Amino acid sequence: MATLGNPLATPYRPFLDAASIVIALYELRHASDGKFGTPAGGGNWTGVVGTLQHEMADFSMDLTVTPGRAEVVEYSRAYIDESLVILSSKPKPLPEYLSVVRPLEGEVWGAIVICVMIWGSVLWMMERLSHWISGRRYLSFSSSMFYGWGLLLEDRPFEPPSSTSSQILVGTWLLVYLIVSTGYKGSLISHLVVESKSSVINSMEELAERGRTQGWVWGVSGVPMTGAYRPFFASSPSPAVLEVYKHIKVLNCSSYPVPTI
Repeated sequence: MATLGNPLATPYRPFLDAASIVIALYELRHASDGKFGTPAGGGNWTGVVGTLQHEMADFSMDLTVTPGRAEVVEYSRAYIDESLVILSSKPKPLPEYLSVVRPLEGEVWGAIVICVMIWGSVLWMMERLSHWISGRRYLSFSSSMFYGWGLLLEDRPFEPPSSTSSQILVGTWLLVYLIVSTGYKGSLISHLVVESKSSVINSMEELAERGRTQGWVWGVSGVPMTGAYRPFFASSPSPAVLEVYKHIKVLNCSSYPVPTI
């Protein structure tokens, strides 16, 4: 029988015990190249699949079914024990000092800053134009900018503009402030009441994004991928899956403590 790893420490132990009773004798050996099996060219396969293909073993266990392998070896009934899953650390509470900015996305905050600058510039130009026409007093550029921020931060303005057009512009900005303030306060209350935690990984796209933006690293346990998972990653049409495969590391799980269940 061809295998890879230690089958005596797996759920297949009962099958081997039963085989020893029925057959009375069997020989257990590893694949010579230590691989599960990938195409080697010319219709040949490496690893466990190649061992079965060239009749150097009668049967094997724990071999994933793929269309290519099914052409050279005969599978019995398939037992799916587990699927490909992503394991990561548990979600952690987000920093409390960011609670005041978390209710709105970064794009929204950026849009607010740009709108305040544009609104302040328009107010200053309207005030200057009114001064040239009627000789009325006008706000300086810095005062126009702080005027917009004061309205947005609920700081009572020191004195409203003198021209009618500027007053209409201020009234429009007050309407914008009402909409933004209502949404921000409602979201802020919900973030303060319910503890926010970091998001979990649910897709390869999210994993690749974490690697680019947060420097995440990932890997697989044991030996490098030499079986069915390798062509899944290496020939995937998804750019995210290819990026994940490019940065996969092989981890020695024996150096990490594993609790006994």
